[in-house]
Amino acid sequence: CSALTEKMRPDVHHIAAATVASVDVSASWNSRHMVNWWRIRQYSEVNRRQGYGPMDIPPPRQIQNED
Repeated sequence: CSALTEKMRPDVHHIAAATVASVDVSASWNSRHMVNWWRIRQYSEVNRRQGYGPMDIPPPRQIQNED
């Protein structure tokens, strides 16, 4: 997949671990390799092909705890 390059190996490992752990949302400040709508679509497509669900990767400022 074109979203996955050798340079991004640590990010891909992070996403893979979260996927296998059934995490629906994983926040990140990494807007180049992770918090990027095109790449999130690519990661979700890889997940779908492997039988996993999609994952949302927003920046932390978008996650709020509403009590």
